[in-house]
Amino acid sequence: MSDPWFRNIPLEFLFRSEEFLDDARLLEAVADEQFDSLIAQLEAAEGFLDGPALDRIIRLTIDGPAHDAVVNFMLNLARRDLGDPDAVIDAMESGVRDAIEADEADEADEIDVEKFRRRVDTLRGPFKALEQQNRAEGLSKSLGHRVVSHRFVTDLRPVFNEARDEVQGIFPVTTLRLVSAGATGRHECEVVLTEQDLNQLRSSADKASQKVGVLKRLLDDYGTPVPSIGMVQEGAEEEDGSGN
Repeated sequence: MSDPWFRNIPLEFLFRSEEFLDDARLLEAVADEQFDSLIAQLEAAEGFLDGPALDRIIRLTIDGPAHDAVVNFMLNLARRDLGDPDAVIDAMESGVRDAIEADEADEADEIDVEKFRRRVDTLRGPFKALEQQNRAEGLSKSLGHRVVSHRFVTDLRPVFNEARDEVQGIFPVTTLRLVSAGATGRHECEVVLTEQDLNQLRSSADKASQKVGVLKRLLDDYGTPVPSIGMVQEGAEEEDGSGN
């Protein structure tokens, strides 16, 4: 799910975009019975409520553009990098009021600001399942660096003679580029892998995956919920290249 409001600018200017103002109007316009039904389902949710699960709950009662608006508000309310939640909500309200006064947004004058504020306050929660998911995510990050992306690049490397005027052989090689992020920032590293290295890596990954499966089945037998913690954030890529 995207975060269309985010800009690398101070908080007081964050909620001034047309996307934010459009979503504010959509949130305020949601029918009362739909909004109340959504809140009831969020309060009743058990276990861990990750992104896809949250999206499904919202879609049960609210669809179309209003669904995306609610998702965006909940994502931004959950962000800790924006600072104090009360200050975030104050900034959201100020953004709507300023737009109405300046007449900068289409149909901004139709927004009931007090109703908008109440709904944003309500969407903040607390919701037990969301709080448990946030704690699990926080613990996952505190355990070490998380993989942000990884890429395999496979190419051929020639072996020259001493005079460098003849290719005596060619062998394949794969470079693994890892990007991780944690408390100490973002880090990148590259590792050259032979075919044997790749086979050993695949074997080790398969064994680790089997262990995870055994532990998850054990937890399931005891009725213990397992939160979904996605380690890879930006995806993985594999490509061919050429070396020299």
